[in-house]
Amino acid sequence: AAAAAAAAADGDSRATYSGWRYYPKPQGCMSKKGLVFKVSKADRERGYFTQQRIDKAARVFRRCGVVVISGALTAEQTESFKNAVDEEMKPILESRTRVRSLLKSSMLGMGSPRKLWESNANGLRNEGFFTRGHDFRERNDGRIDMRVNPSQEAFRDPELLVNPFAFPILLKLLGEKLELKSMHAIQALPFSEGASRKPQHWHRDTGLLFPNDGHFHISDVHNKTGGLHLPPYAINQFVQLVNASKSNGPTEFSLGSHQWGTKWIDDEAEGVVDASFYVKEGSVILMDYRTVHRGTVNKSPARRPMGMLIWGRDWWSDSINYPSSCGSKMQGHNEGLTDNLIRAMREKGALGSAVLAIDSYFDTEAKRDIVLNYKEDNLSTGDNRRVSDSNRISPCGTPSLVERRANYFRICVNGWGESLAQELRDQHS
Repeated sequence: AAAAAAAAADGDSRATYSGWRYYPKPQGCMSKKGLVFKVSKADRERGYFTQQRIDKAARVFRRCGVVVISGALTAEQTESFKNAVDEEMKPILESRTRVRSLLKSSMLGMGSPRKLWESNANGLRNEGFFTRGHDFRERNDGRIDMRVNPSQEAFRDPELLVNPFAFPILLKLLGEKLELKSMHAIQALPFSEGASRKPQHWHRDTGLLFPNDGHFHISDVHNKTGGLHLPPYAINQFVQLVNASKSNGPTEFSLGSHQWGTKWIDDEAEGVVDASFYVKEGSVILMDYRTVHRGTVNKSPARRPMGMLIWGRDWWSDSINYPSSCGSKMQGHNEGLTDNLIRAMREKGALGSAVLAIDSYFDTEAKRDIVLNYKEDNLSTGDNRRVSDSNRISPCGTPSLVERRANYFRICVNGWGESLAQELRDQHS
Protein backbone atom coordinates (compact mmCIF):
# COMPACT_ATOMS: atom_id res chain seq x y z
CA ALA A 1 0.00 0.00 0.00
CA ALA A 2 2.83 2.40 0.88
CA ALA A 3 4.53 1.65 -2.44
CA ALA A 4 1.29 2.24 -4.33
CA ALA A 5 0.76 5.55 -2.55
CA ALA A 6 4.30 6.67 -3.38
CA ALA A 7 3.81 5.65 -7.00
CA ALA A 8 0.55 7.57 -7.17
CA ALA A 9 2.19 10.67 -5.76
CA ASP A 10 4.88 10.40 -8.41
CA GLY A 11 2.39 9.90 -11.23
CA ASP A 12 2.86 6.17 -11.79
CA SER A 13 -0.10 4.77 -13.73
CA ARG A 14 0.32 1.39 -12.00
CA ALA A 15 -1.06 2.90 -8.81
CA THR A 16 -4.67 3.09 -10.02
CA TYR A 17 -4.98 1.53 -13.47
CA SER A 18 -3.15 -0.39 -16.15
CA GLY A 19 -2.00 1.13 -19.41
CA TRP A 20 -0.62 4.58 -20.15
CA ARG A 21 -3.03 7.31 -19.13
CA TYR A 22 -2.99 10.96 -20.06
CA TYR A 23 -1.90 12.88 -16.96
CA PRO A 24 -4.30 15.79 -16.36
CA LYS A 25 -3.54 18.83 -14.22
CA PRO A 26 -2.33 19.01 -11.51
CA GLN A 27 -0.61 15.65 -12.14
CA GLY A 28 0.57 16.89 -15.53
CA CYS A 29 4.09 18.13 -16.08
CA MET A 30 3.79 21.79 -15.08
CA SER A 31 7.41 22.38 -14.10
CA LYS A 32 10.88 21.14 -14.97
CA LYS A 33 11.48 20.59 -11.28
CA GLY A 34 12.25 16.94 -10.62
CA LEU A 35 13.25 16.19 -14.21
CA VAL A 36 17.01 16.39 -13.59
CA PHE A 37 18.72 13.33 -12.07
CA LYS A 38 22.27 14.18 -11.02
CA VAL A 39 24.98 11.53 -11.01
CA SER A 40 26.35 11.80 -7.49
CA LYS A 41 29.81 10.82 -6.29
CA ALA A 42 28.32 7.66 -4.83
CA ASP A 43 26.58 6.87 -8.13
CA ARG A 44 29.84 7.36 -10.01
CA GLU A 45 31.74 5.08 -7.63
CA ARG A 46 28.97 2.48 -7.83
CA GLY A 47 28.81 2.84 -11.62
CA TYR A 48 25.03 3.04 -11.95
CA PHE A 49 21.85 4.46 -10.41
CA THR A 50 19.96 2.55 -7.76
CA GLN A 51 16.85 0.71 -8.90
CA GLN A 52 14.71 3.22 -7.01
CA ARG A 53 16.11 6.15 -9.00
CA ILE A 54 15.76 4.26 -12.29
CA ASP A 55 12.10 3.58 -11.52
CA LYS A 56 11.50 7.21 -10.58
CA ALA A 57 13.20 8.50 -13.74
CA ALA A 58 11.02 6.21 -15.85
CA ARG A 59 7.86 7.44 -14.12
CA VAL A 60 8.87 11.07 -14.63
CA PHE A 61 9.60 10.36 -18.29
CA ARG A 62 6.17 8.80 -18.75
CA ARG A 63 4.56 11.94 -17.36
CA CYS A 64 6.76 14.64 -18.93
CA GLY A 65 8.34 13.08 -22.03
CA VAL A 66 11.79 14.36 -20.98
CA VAL A 67 14.38 13.32 -18.40
CA VAL A 68 17.84 14.81 -17.80
CA ILE A 69 20.84 12.90 -16.42
CA SER A 70 23.36 15.46 -15.23
CA GLY A 71 26.96 14.22 -15.40
CA ALA A 72 26.25 10.96 -17.23
CA LEU A 73 29.65 11.09 -18.98
CA THR A 74 33.01 11.84 -17.47
CA ALA A 75 35.01 14.88 -18.60
CA GLU A 76 37.39 12.62 -20.52
CA GLN A 77 34.56 10.81 -22.34
CA THR A 78 32.89 14.10 -23.21
CA GLU A 79 36.09 15.65 -24.56
CA SER A 80 36.85 12.56 -26.65
CA PHE A 81 33.34 12.52 -28.11
CA LYS A 82 33.42 16.27 -28.82
CA ASN A 83 36.75 15.98 -30.64
CA ALA A 84 35.38 13.12 -32.74
CA VAL A 85 32.24 15.12 -33.60
CA ASP A 86 34.34 18.13 -34.61
CA GLU A 87 36.61 15.97 -36.76
CA GLU A 88 33.69 14.20 -38.43
CA MET A 89 31.87 17.42 -39.31
CA LYS A 90 34.92 19.47 -40.26
CA PRO A 91 34.95 18.70 -44.03
CA ILE A 92 31.20 19.32 -44.37
CA LEU A 93 31.33 22.63 -42.52
CA GLU A 94 34.39 23.74 -44.50
CA SER A 95 32.57 22.88 -47.73
CA ARG A 96 29.49 24.77 -46.53
CA THR A 97 31.63 27.86 -45.88
CA ARG A 98 33.09 27.72 -49.40
CA VAL A 99 29.68 27.32 -51.03
CA ARG A 100 28.24 30.23 -49.07
CA SER A 101 31.25 32.39 -49.94
CA LEU A 102 30.70 31.72 -53.66
CA LEU A 103 27.02 32.59 -53.33
CA LYS A 104 27.75 35.86 -51.52
CA SER A 105 30.26 36.85 -54.20
CA SER A 106 27.69 36.06 -56.86
CA MET A 107 25.05 38.13 -55.06
CA LEU A 108 27.41 41.11 -54.76
CA GLY A 109 28.17 40.87 -58.47
CA MET A 110 24.47 40.77 -59.30
CA GLY A 111 24.92 37.26 -60.68
CA SER A 112 22.40 34.43 -60.66
CA PRO A 113 22.62 31.09 -58.85
CA ARG A 114 21.90 29.29 -62.13
CA LYS A 115 24.89 30.86 -63.88
CA LEU A 116 27.07 30.21 -60.85
CA TRP A 117 26.17 26.53 -60.96
CA GLU A 118 26.63 26.25 -64.71
CA SER A 119 30.07 27.87 -64.49
CA ASN A 120 31.13 25.29 -61.90
CA ALA A 121 33.17 28.01 -60.21
CA ASN A 122 35.94 26.61 -58.00
CA GLY A 123 34.62 23.09 -58.54
CA LEU A 124 31.25 23.94 -56.99
CA ARG A 125 29.49 20.85 -58.30
CA ASN A 126 32.00 18.56 -56.59
CA GLU A 127 31.80 20.19 -53.17
CA GLY A 128 31.30 17.71 -50.35
CA PHE A 129 28.26 19.68 -49.29
CA PHE A 130 26.52 18.14 -52.31
CA THR A 131 28.39 14.87 -52.92
CA ARG A 132 28.02 13.82 -49.26
CA GLY A 133 24.47 15.08 -48.95
CA HIS A 134 23.22 11.66 -47.85
CA ASP A 135 25.20 11.97 -44.61
CA PHE A 136 23.61 15.10 -43.23
CA ARG A 137 20.81 17.65 -43.30
CA GLU A 138 20.72 21.33 -42.54
CA ARG A 139 17.55 21.99 -40.60
CA ASN A 140 16.92 25.71 -40.72
CA ASP A 141 19.92 27.92 -41.36
CA GLY A 142 22.90 26.76 -39.31
CA ARG A 143 21.45 23.61 -37.69
CA ILE A 144 23.43 20.66 -39.04
CA ASP A 145 22.39 17.05 -38.34
CA MET A 146 24.93 14.50 -39.55
CA ARG A 147 24.95 10.73 -39.22
CA VAL A 148 28.38 9.77 -37.99
CA ASN A 149 30.70 6.98 -39.02
CA PRO A 150 31.02 4.67 -36.00
CA SER A 151 34.49 3.48 -37.01
CA GLN A 152 36.12 6.16 -34.86
CA GLU A 153 37.10 4.87 -31.45
CA ALA A 154 35.34 7.72 -29.62
CA PHE A 155 32.02 6.69 -31.18
CA ARG A 156 32.51 3.11 -30.00
CA ASP A 157 33.02 3.82 -26.31
CA PRO A 158 30.72 1.35 -24.50
CA GLU A 159 29.81 3.88 -21.82
CA LEU A 160 28.71 6.30 -24.52
CA LEU A 161 26.72 3.86 -26.62
CA VAL A 162 25.27 1.99 -23.66
CA ASN A 163 25.72 4.50 -20.89
CA PRO A 164 25.30 2.82 -17.46
CA PHE A 165 23.18 5.72 -16.17
CA ALA A 166 20.95 6.24 -19.23
CA PHE A 167 20.62 2.73 -20.62
CA PRO A 168 18.70 1.15 -17.70
CA ILE A 169 16.07 3.91 -18.09
CA LEU A 170 15.87 3.28 -21.83
CA LEU A 171 15.54 -0.44 -21.16
CA LYS A 172 12.66 0.16 -18.77
CA LEU A 173 10.84 2.40 -21.26
CA LEU A 174 11.46 0.54 -24.54
CA GLY A 175 11.85 -3.03 -23.38
CA GLU A 176 14.60 -5.56 -23.93
CA LYS A 177 14.24 -5.53 -27.73
CA LEU A 178 15.30 -1.91 -28.08
CA GLU A 179 17.82 -1.14 -30.78
CA LEU A 180 20.25 1.66 -31.49
CA LYS A 181 18.92 2.97 -34.81
CA SER A 182 21.51 5.62 -35.61
CA MET A 183 24.10 8.00 -34.15
CA HIS A 184 24.38 11.68 -35.04
CA ALA A 185 26.52 14.76 -34.61
CA ILE A 186 24.61 18.03 -34.27
CA GLN A 187 26.01 21.53 -34.69
CA ALA A 188 24.13 24.74 -33.92
CA LEU A 189 26.20 27.39 -35.66
CA PRO A 190 26.61 31.02 -34.53
CA PHE A 191 25.49 34.07 -36.51
CA SER A 192 28.99 34.47 -37.94
CA GLU A 193 28.58 31.19 -39.84
CA GLY A 194 25.20 31.96 -41.32
CA ALA A 195 22.87 30.73 -38.61
CA SER A 196 19.27 31.83 -38.43
CA ARG A 197 18.38 34.62 -36.03
CA LYS A 198 15.00 33.06 -35.41
CA PRO A 199 14.23 30.01 -33.24
CA GLN A 200 13.35 26.80 -34.98
CA HIS A 201 9.65 26.04 -35.46
CA TRP A 202 7.96 23.84 -32.88
CA HIS A 203 7.82 20.29 -34.16
CA ARG A 204 7.76 16.59 -33.51
CA ASP A 205 10.44 14.51 -35.18
CA THR A 206 7.75 12.25 -36.64
CA GLY A 207 3.98 11.96 -36.44
CA LEU A 208 2.02 9.61 -34.23
CA LEU A 209 1.87 5.92 -35.03
CA PHE A 210 -1.92 6.02 -35.36
CA PRO A 211 -2.95 9.57 -36.34
CA ASN A 212 -6.55 10.44 -36.93
CA ASP A 213 -7.46 11.15 -40.55
CA GLY A 214 -10.54 11.29 -42.74
CA HIS A 215 -11.15 7.56 -42.36
CA PHE A 216 -9.34 6.31 -39.26
CA HIS A 217 -10.08 7.75 -35.83
CA ILE A 218 -9.35 6.69 -32.25
CA SER A 219 -11.41 8.76 -29.84
CA ASP A 220 -9.97 7.55 -26.53
CA VAL A 221 -6.23 7.75 -27.31
CA HIS A 222 -4.13 10.93 -27.02
CA ASN A 223 -6.84 13.13 -25.61
CA LYS A 224 -7.42 15.04 -22.38
CA THR A 225 -10.65 13.37 -21.34
CA GLY A 226 -8.91 10.51 -19.58
CA GLY A 227 -7.98 8.49 -22.64
CA LEU A 228 -4.81 6.52 -23.12
CA HIS A 229 -1.55 7.62 -24.65
CA LEU A 230 0.63 4.97 -26.22
CA PRO A 231 3.98 3.88 -24.70
CA PRO A 232 7.13 5.24 -26.37
CA TYR A 233 8.40 3.51 -29.48
CA ALA A 234 11.51 5.68 -29.92
CA ILE A 235 13.65 7.93 -27.71
CA ASN A 236 16.30 10.52 -28.56
CA GLN A 237 19.38 10.51 -26.35
CA PHE A 238 21.03 13.94 -26.58
CA VAL A 239 24.62 14.17 -25.32
CA GLN A 240 25.66 17.67 -24.23
CA LEU A 241 29.21 18.35 -25.45
CA VAL A 242 29.45 21.93 -24.14
CA ASN A 243 27.78 23.68 -21.23
CA ALA A 244 24.26 24.74 -22.19
CA SER A 245 23.35 28.37 -21.52
CA LYS A 246 20.67 30.88 -22.47
CA SER A 247 23.01 32.36 -25.08
CA ASN A 248 24.06 29.26 -27.06
CA GLY A 249 20.62 28.08 -28.11
CA PRO A 250 19.77 24.88 -26.22
CA THR A 251 16.79 22.75 -27.22
CA GLU A 252 13.44 23.80 -25.75
CA PHE A 253 10.81 21.19 -24.88
CA SER A 254 7.04 21.38 -24.37
CA LEU A 255 6.72 19.25 -21.25
CA GLY A 256 4.12 16.50 -21.46
CA SER A 257 3.51 17.06 -25.19
CA HIS A 258 4.27 13.41 -25.99
CA GLN A 259 0.74 12.74 -24.75
CA TRP A 260 -0.90 15.17 -27.16
CA GLY A 261 -2.88 14.17 -30.21
CA THR A 262 -2.40 15.51 -33.71
CA LYS A 263 -3.94 18.93 -33.02
CA TRP A 264 -1.47 19.91 -30.34
CA ILE A 265 -1.44 23.64 -31.05
CA ASP A 266 -4.60 23.91 -28.90
CA ASP A 267 -2.71 22.41 -25.97
CA GLU A 268 0.03 25.00 -26.31
CA ALA A 269 -2.49 27.76 -25.56
CA GLU A 270 -3.48 26.23 -22.23
CA GLY A 271 -0.48 27.13 -20.08
CA VAL A 272 1.85 24.32 -21.13
CA VAL A 273 5.35 24.69 -19.71
CA ASP A 274 8.20 25.07 -22.22
CA ALA A 275 11.60 24.34 -20.72
CA SER A 276 15.28 24.36 -21.64
CA PHE A 277 17.90 22.72 -19.44
CA TYR A 278 21.10 24.64 -18.73
CA VAL A 279 23.15 21.59 -17.87
CA LYS A 280 26.89 21.02 -17.98
CA GLU A 281 28.78 19.16 -20.68
CA GLY A 282 28.60 15.40 -20.30
CA SER A 283 24.91 15.47 -19.37
CA VAL A 284 22.32 13.41 -21.24
CA ILE A 285 18.75 14.37 -22.13
CA LEU A 286 16.28 11.59 -22.95
CA MET A 287 13.31 12.76 -25.04
CA ASP A 288 10.26 10.83 -26.21
CA TYR A 289 10.25 10.95 -30.02
CA ARG A 290 6.75 12.49 -29.88
CA THR A 291 7.72 15.38 -27.59
CA VAL A 292 7.21 18.77 -29.23
CA HIS A 293 10.47 20.73 -29.21
CA ARG A 294 12.60 23.28 -31.06
CA GLY A 295 16.14 24.59 -31.25
CA THR A 296 16.56 28.11 -29.93
CA VAL A 297 18.87 30.80 -31.29
CA ASN A 298 22.61 30.42 -30.77
CA LYS A 299 23.57 33.99 -29.87
CA SER A 300 27.05 33.03 -28.67
CA PRO A 301 30.18 33.44 -30.85
CA ALA A 302 30.88 29.70 -30.80
CA ARG A 303 29.31 26.56 -32.24
CA ARG A 304 27.17 24.40 -29.97
CA PRO A 305 27.96 20.74 -30.73
CA MET A 306 25.82 17.88 -29.45
CA GLY A 307 25.67 14.13 -29.91
CA MET A 308 22.42 12.27 -30.56
CA LEU A 309 21.61 8.57 -30.35
CA ILE A 310 18.24 7.37 -31.61
CA TRP A 311 16.87 4.30 -29.83
CA GLY A 312 13.72 2.45 -30.84
CA ARG A 313 11.81 -0.75 -30.55
CA ASP A 314 12.96 -3.47 -32.95
CA TRP A 315 10.00 -3.06 -35.32
CA TRP A 316 10.33 0.73 -35.67
CA SER A 317 12.45 2.89 -37.98
CA ASP A 318 12.33 6.58 -38.88
CA SER A 319 11.37 6.51 -42.55
CA ILE A 320 10.61 10.25 -42.54
CA ASN A 321 13.88 11.85 -41.43
CA TYR A 322 16.35 9.08 -42.28
CA PRO A 323 14.82 7.03 -45.12
CA SER A 324 18.14 5.62 -46.32
CA SER A 325 18.64 3.80 -43.01
CA CYS A 326 15.09 2.45 -42.92
CA GLY A 327 15.20 -1.29 -42.49
CA SER A 328 18.94 -1.60 -41.98
CA LYS A 329 18.81 -1.07 -38.21
CA MET A 330 22.61 -0.77 -38.13
CA GLN A 331 22.90 -4.55 -38.43
CA GLY A 332 26.13 -6.40 -37.78
CA HIS A 333 26.79 -7.28 -34.16
CA ASN A 334 30.24 -6.32 -32.84
CA GLU A 335 31.43 -9.13 -30.60
CA GLY A 336 34.47 -7.29 -29.24
CA LEU A 337 32.53 -4.21 -28.23
CA THR A 338 29.84 -6.27 -26.51
CA ASP A 339 32.49 -8.25 -24.63
CA ASN A 340 34.12 -5.00 -23.51
CA LEU A 341 30.77 -3.68 -22.35
CA ILE A 342 30.03 -6.78 -20.30
CA ARG A 343 33.51 -6.69 -18.82
CA ALA A 344 33.20 -3.02 -17.91
CA MET A 345 29.79 -3.52 -16.31
CA ARG A 346 31.02 -6.54 -14.37
CA GLU A 347 34.00 -4.60 -13.05
CA LYS A 348 31.63 -1.89 -11.85
CA GLY A 349 29.61 -4.43 -9.92
CA ALA A 350 26.45 -3.75 -11.90
CA LEU A 351 26.06 -7.37 -12.93
CA GLY A 352 24.03 -9.49 -10.61
CA SER A 353 22.10 -6.45 -9.35
CA ALA A 354 18.52 -5.51 -10.15
CA VAL A 355 19.77 -2.59 -12.22
CA LEU A 356 20.82 -4.44 -15.38
CA ALA A 357 20.51 -8.11 -16.16
CA ILE A 358 23.33 -7.52 -18.60
CA ASP A 359 24.59 -11.11 -18.71
CA SER A 360 21.24 -12.50 -19.86
CA TYR A 361 20.71 -9.49 -22.07
CA PHE A 362 23.82 -10.22 -24.09
CA ASP A 363 23.97 -14.02 -23.82
CA THR A 364 24.36 -16.13 -26.95
CA GLU A 365 20.65 -16.90 -27.24
CA ALA A 366 19.37 -13.39 -26.64
CA LYS A 367 21.79 -11.02 -28.32
CA ARG A 368 19.83 -7.94 -29.25
CA ASP A 369 22.28 -6.12 -31.51
CA ILE A 370 22.44 -3.05 -29.27
CA VAL A 371 25.91 -1.92 -30.29
CA LEU A 372 26.08 -2.41 -34.03
CA ASN A 373 27.85 -1.39 -37.20
CA TYR A 374 26.21 0.46 -40.04
CA LYS A 375 25.66 -1.45 -43.25
CA GLU A 376 28.09 -0.49 -45.97
CA ASP A 377 25.30 1.08 -48.04
CA ASN A 378 24.73 3.64 -45.31
CA LEU A 379 28.34 4.84 -45.60
CA SER A 380 28.73 4.83 -49.38
CA THR A 381 29.39 8.04 -51.28
CA GLY A 382 26.52 10.19 -52.43
CA ASP A 383 26.93 9.19 -56.10
CA ASN A 384 26.47 5.51 -55.23
CA ARG A 385 23.23 5.94 -53.32
CA ARG A 386 20.27 3.79 -54.26
CA VAL A 387 18.05 5.60 -56.73
CA SER A 388 14.97 4.94 -54.59
CA ASP A 389 16.45 7.06 -51.81
CA SER A 390 17.04 10.02 -54.11
CA ASN A 391 13.39 10.16 -55.17
CA ARG A 392 12.29 11.69 -51.89
CA ILE A 393 11.60 15.41 -51.64
CA SER A 394 13.94 16.60 -48.90
CA PRO A 395 15.66 19.73 -47.57
CA CYS A 396 19.24 20.80 -48.12
CA GLY A 397 21.52 17.86 -47.34
CA THR A 398 19.92 14.71 -48.73
CA PRO A 399 20.92 11.69 -50.85
CA SER A 400 22.54 13.35 -53.87
CA LEU A 401 23.11 11.56 -57.16
CA VAL A 402 25.12 13.46 -59.77
CA GLU A 403 22.08 14.52 -61.79
CA ARG A 404 20.35 15.73 -58.63
CA ARG A 405 23.06 18.04 -57.31
CA ALA A 406 21.73 21.06 -59.18
CA ASN A 407 18.36 20.59 -57.51
CA TYR A 408 19.92 20.41 -54.04
CA PHE A 409 21.96 23.50 -54.85
CA ARG A 410 18.74 25.38 -55.62
CA ILE A 411 17.21 24.15 -52.36
CA CYS A 412 20.25 25.45 -50.45
CA VAL A 413 20.10 28.82 -52.20
CA ASN A 414 16.43 29.23 -51.34
CA GLY A 415 16.94 28.09 -47.76
CA TRP A 416 19.94 30.35 -47.18
CA GLY A 417 18.50 33.47 -48.76
CA GLU A 418 17.70 35.32 -45.55
CA SER A 419 20.93 34.51 -43.71
CA LEU A 420 23.12 35.29 -46.77
CA ALA A 421 21.45 38.67 -47.18
CA GLN A 422 21.93 39.39 -43.46
CA GLU A 423 25.62 38.50 -43.66
CA LEU A 424 26.10 40.89 -46.58
CA ARG A 425 24.30 43.66 -44.74
CA ASP A 426 26.47 43.10 -41.69
CA GLN A 427 29.66 43.17 -43.76
CA HIS A 428 28.77 46.37 -45.58
CA SER A 429 27.00 48.34 -42.88
